[in-house]
Amino acid sequence: MPSDELKNQIRNAYERAKKVVPDFKPRSSQNLMIAEITKNLGNHEYKNIVIEAPTGVGKTFGYLISSIPYAKINKKKVLISTANIALQEQLLNKDLPLARKYLDLNFSYSVAKGRSRYLCVRNLINIVEDGNQELSQKLTFFDEKPSEFDIKNLNKYLNNYSTQNWDGDIDSLDIPPSENIWSKISCNRFTCTARNCEFYQDCCFFKKRKIIKESDVVIANHDLLITDLINGNTVLPEMEETILILDEAHHLNDRSLKHFKYQFSTENMKTVINQSTAILNKLKSFIGITNNNFDKDGFLKKIGELSSISQEQN
Repeated sequence: MPSDELKNQIRNAYERAKKVVPDFKPRSSQNLMIAEITKNLGNHEYKNIVIEAPTGVGKTFGYLISSIPYAKINKKKVLISTANIALQEQLLNKDLPLARKYLDLNFSYSVAKGRSRYLCVRNLINIVEDGNQELSQKLTFFDEKPSEFDIKNLNKYLNNYSTQNWDGDIDSLDIPPSENIWSKISCNRFTCTARNCEFYQDCCFFKKRKIIKESDVVIANHDLLITDLINGNTVLPEMEETILILDEAHHLNDRSLKHFKYQFSTENMKTVINQSTAILNKLKSFIGITNNNFDKDGFLKKIGELSSISQEQN
């Protein structure tokens, strides 16, 4: 059963909500929802509860007023997973700031996003330096060299990030770059070297991860939740210590199917081939091998020698 402390906190919060929540109207269905969630959280035999209610019941208020006090008392996190950005923004900018007032609790909250929403400063620096020096007609990671306008914007992104006028989140840019440009400068798990990266201390993604780790309430979306569970639960709060709220849970099936299928278009193949060829040509040029004198054994031997030299220098 819920503790007396929890019941008193929720009861007092409800009374305060009548005063601080604009146009607050008591609803019997909402009261039933609060009671059922509170009872479920206080009963360790039940770990899940499913609630279906029409628009206008006040479901967000119902689960916030129930879950946050319980989490604070029991030293747990609250993870709210939504299906769309609009609901995330509503939680971040309206519902949670208001909850601080009627709950009268000191709790922190933040939004969790996937890596691809954040800048990789190492990639940006490499591309900007390559573009400014005009080493070739094609930049290594591009099918076609970016325009002068793109290069100018990339320099602007780097300058704003270096002077802390931009936090590295694509969603905070007034005019975001094209998908083609952003895909080359954003963070991704395949090229990220984490702590081994020279820019680790300045990495916006890992700075954000630290904030998420310290937050009492974390807002995510179904896509990120599924991705994080697949990859070992390394970004979002640990599930064993978390109250997980799936808002708009009826979208979860579609999101799950999307993550467990694989698509590879001819454009993807073209990009991979072009990038691989460009990298290989640069590597061959670096160690002095031309197409006319290419020798596989010699190539591998030279790579081994360079690796040995690198290890000695480190």
